[in-house]
Amino acid sequence: MTTTTPDNRQNDRFGEQLRNALRHDQETRRALWQFLEEEPETINTEVPEQTTEPASEPELAPEATSAPTTEAGIAQLTATLERFIETTDRNFRELRQDLRQDIQESHSGLLAEIHDTQEKMDAGYHRLHTRVQSNHKKLTRRLSHLDRQIGDASGDEYERRAALQTPRLLNRDKQIRLQKARSVWAKTHANPPLRDQLDQALAAGRVTKDEVKEIKQADLVFRGSTTPKRARRPQYALLEASRTVQAHDVERARDRALLLAQALGEPVAPAVIGQTINPNIAQYAARLRVHWLQTRQPDE
Repeated sequence: MTTTTPDNRQNDRFGEQLRNALRHDQETRRALWQFLEEEPETINTEVPEQTTEPASEPELAPEATSAPTTEAGIAQLTATLERFIETTDRNFRELRQDLRQDIQESHSGLLAEIHDTQEKMDAGYHRLHTRVQSNHKKLTRRLSHLDRQIGDASGDEYERRAALQTPRLLNRDKQIRLQKARSVWAKTHANPPLRDQLDQALAAGRVTKDEVKEIKQADLVFRGSTTPKRARRPQYALLEASRTVQAHDVERARDRALLLAQALGEPVAPAVIGQTINPNIAQYAARLRVHWLQTRQPDE
């Protein structure tokens, strides 16, 4: 009589579960057979020879005839299945490790490429920014120089037009009333008559070189005769010309007229000549006894 041990019962249950899995689960059969084909060992499922005829047992279903039926076969198949599971787990672990390493290497390489690209972009931006700033400074200097040139040309043109109107305006001004006025100094004058008088004043010590230099910055100087009815009328008029008269034009006219009077020993009337003047600046000019002569607009 065969004694049934716990190990035998466990093997019977495992064998029954394995047979059911092989009988009903196609994927299990395929995976197991593929593993067995790759294993160098073979499973010995032969039944040991019997000296006597065994008692008749019920036959298994056709699907189960390919599975081991003996305890030795079940044990061998169990060991094979365990190796299959262990190999599968090891392969999956290696696969996960390989995938993790590939991802890390790809991630590191991508980060390095991004960092390198960022550095190149930063360097390019810095070069571009430096070039733009340099070009902007150059353009600003050129525009400023062009503005000065345009301003100087425009100012010179206005001074020439103002000089043509000055004799009439000096004669009509009720305070100055300078008749037969003629230009003795202008920035555009090639050889102004006033130059010799300033040199004589410098030689006589009535003015210094800096004061002569300041007088020569004046826009216009006219000389004329006074009306006979009143004595000691100014015979000279020093004018600062500007389309729109500013406070500094008024102050320059006053200061330079005082220096010119000191150099010539003659009264000099300070005046500003322009198209427009702010009312507050007009009052300021009146307080400094600087006359304002208004020129006509170009279309008048």
